[in-house]
Amino acid sequence: MGLLENLDGGTLFIEEIECMPIHIQKKLLYYLRTSMIIPENSEKQIISDVRIIVSTRIDLLEKVRQNKFIENLFYAIDSVKIEMPGLKYRKDDMDEIVEYLIEKHSKIQNKKIDGINEKAKKLLIESEWKGNWKELDNALKVIVELTPDDNEIGIENIPERIKELHITKDMKFRKIRKIAEVEKEEIIAALSQFGTDTDAKQIVAKKLGIGVATLYRKIEKYQIDKKSLI
Repeated sequence: MGLLENLDGGTLFIEEIECMPIHIQKKLLYYLRTSMIIPENSEKQIISDVRIIVSTRIDLLEKVRQNKFIENLFYAIDSVKIEMPGLKYRKDDMDEIVEYLIEKHSKIQNKKIDGINEKAKKLLIESEWKGNWKELDNALKVIVELTPDDNEIGIENIPERIKELHITKDMKFRKIRKIAEVEKEEIIAALSQFGTDTDAKQIVAKKLGIGVATLYRKIEKYQIDKKSLI
């Protein structure tokens, strides 16, 4: 049985319909016009009542102009439209989205995850996610896999490739921070990585491109102590 025959009385979701070959588009258009299907190796037509929902990531009219999408099919599916903005436009929703996906994958993997800390969550929220929901969903599946039971998700549980690939590069969507905040954070990160003894501070100063005396002044200025370190 084909999909439309098997799903009689149900719903068929066609994702990225712009990728559908022309000969399949013709079959779909015929069905939408007649509610009839012709099973393979048969001449008998069968009535099937299936609701069709489709998604696309592009402007289908442009595909029509390029003769890569059937114009009549476009008008047949262009009825009720729901526009879903990309995740970079939904920063206010990201907190709930991340929490939802962690809960989802925890249940699927039968793991008990004790939430996610603020630094890890901030990294995910401020990331670019060009692949939108699918990409974030897959990333959190991996992150949950990497997090031990009864543990909170932290930066250490996020794969390096995700850290490197998804820190947002679009300046229009970055939160603007004070120079002092950035400077303090970089000093804390460097001290956390290399240590706080005298030799370590010489390395930190070199990495930051400042003198050791300047580093000491800034540590005092920002009141950085061991409790501040990551």
